[in-house]
Amino acid sequence: MGKSNLGQKRGKKSKKSNAAPAVGTTFNSVDIPILGKLSSKDDSERQCACTSLASIVLDENNLPHLLKNNVIGKLGVLLCDDNINVIQAAAGTLRNIAINAGPDVCQRMVSKDQILESLSSSLNMVGILGMLNQPGRNDENTERESIAVDSLDHILNVLWNICENSSDAIHYVNLEKLPLLVIQCISLPSASKCLQISAAQCLYTITEDNPASGQHLCKSQDHLKVIDTILSSDGNDSHYFLLKVLIAGTMMNVKSTIEAEAWEKALGTVANVLRQVLTFNAVTEMTSMVKILQADTETNDSLMKRSFDDQLENIANFLNAQQIALEIIANAFLSEEDDNDDNDEWQDLSDGLENEDEMEEDSDFNAIPNFANNSEVYTAFNNYQLPMTILKKIEFADQNLYATYQAHVRGRPLLRKLDAIQVRALSCLDNMFSLADVDLQCDQDALEAIWNALFQLGFGHTAEYLNNSSISDHTKAGLVGLLGIAGQMAKTWENDSGLQVLRLTGTVLCVLSQKEDNLWLAAEAVDSLIDIFADGNVADTVAKQLRVVEHLQQLLPRMKSKMKSERANLGKKFHFVDNVRLNLVRFIKYKNEQTP
Repeated sequence: MGKSNLGQKRGKKSKKSNAAPAVGTTFNSVDIPILGKLSSKDDSERQCACTSLASIVLDENNLPHLLKNNVIGKLGVLLCDDNINVIQAAAGTLRNIAINAGPDVCQRMVSKDQILESLSSSLNMVGILGMLNQPGRNDENTERESIAVDSLDHILNVLWNICENSSDAIHYVNLEKLPLLVIQCISLPSASKCLQISAAQCLYTITEDNPASGQHLCKSQDHLKVIDTILSSDGNDSHYFLLKVLIAGTMMNVKSTIEAEAWEKALGTVANVLRQVLTFNAVTEMTSMVKILQADTETNDSLMKRSFDDQLENIANFLNAQQIALEIIANAFLSEEDDNDDNDEWQDLSDGLENEDEMEEDSDFNAIPNFANNSEVYTAFNNYQLPMTILKKIEFADQNLYATYQAHVRGRPLLRKLDAIQVRALSCLDNMFSLADVDLQCDQDALEAIWNALFQLGFGHTAEYLNNSSISDHTKAGLVGLLGIAGQMAKTWENDSGLQVLRLTGTVLCVLSQKEDNLWLAAEAVDSLIDIFADGNVADTVAKQLRVVEHLQQLLPRMKSKMKSERANLGKKFHFVDNVRLNLVRFIKYKNEQTP
């Protein structure tokens, strides 16, 4: 079965701008003076122009005209303005552009507008302002610090979005050693929760597939102390858990630059953070909110609404933290084949890998052996019971919860996050146990215990879940893939437990391949059946009991017919389905030739 890239990378993040957009704001010739005011000698005019543009750039139809008039270059100059209020407004507008404009504009900001030089200079300058802690502080100093912190938050958002979309930006980040500046933002005395999380997210982003960045971070004991303090400290706040998991992800990104002795301790700390984050039961918390969500439209009490908003934000932060935790785990067990795969089926949750050949040739970074091999990481994660913890993330809530959240505008985003967590949890198990069977030589009793728990948890009602319309196709595909791995592992056990798992997986996959209307999902089920029953004495025995070959022979004509009628709807999945069809023909022929 072909592996997915799910969990390798995050999708592009959706963030909320601090600038309030003007609904229906459009740009036309009469707004040209706004661009001119960016160069005004009057501080308030420059600030006002930036604030106006912050709303205008949210409409993508306005961007071509603005870009043609060098709006990014003009805003970049203002990042180093003498007036901190102007810096704040300019950074907020650039943040809106970076978040909403897409990869092409982000690349342009780097290559044509040379925004990185301005970001770097401003990061240095505003960072110093944010660290002001003078004796006899007054309200004016406090307000100035607050503006500086907000400006830093905007600047970090711009930097992280650009780095997600440009390898040239990563090259610049390494040359200018920007990770050192970013981590300082986390430990600023006046840093807000939002600034700390933005800095941690930026650090996590710029260290991905970028070992040179770790070379800078790991040379400084002061910076390592900041990281260790965050990872080792206690706290139950959702913002705090989000911060911890982002720093844990950064440590996993730079693991190849950490000395072996230090890495052994760090790995245990990272595993503990991941366990803490994943222990949070989002389904329980969301269920407790059902009645509140249903009553939300009926109350005008501002205090109740504020409490309601706080609870939703708390759940959203925990869900974000869990998504990142699962992504970290999935990445830790990617095989080389998975690492280079470009499976479009999962592109909505994957940004694709940066090409490591694009790393700077002039860097003094020399590759350090990766001490965190698969076996070591699996052992550490298993010591903290992460496999069993991940299993609980694939639990499905009852239909009432899905219906209530789907009907509420504030609930739908949480459902999407919950769905993404289920998919990523399946991806983690897929990556962990596909490698566990081949590479890790794990204890068979431990693996059997995990698989038994898996079936008790989810697959006791597999048919119900796979036919549930509220479960996404990607989640169903993940379940099918995991069933395939379960079957392949079970056939090597050669005991009653293995036979039981093999019969169950075979039965479910046969039913799914026959009854699933979605041709792609049916093909996934067929692909898993072929992988499981291709060879092996135990597999042959169960295949005969379940009449797998006869079932697939009956399925083949229907599959060919559906491929002809649904080819246009399959899109890029057509090639996968067609390969499964060809493999199915070969499988049937091979099995029939083996029959006496």
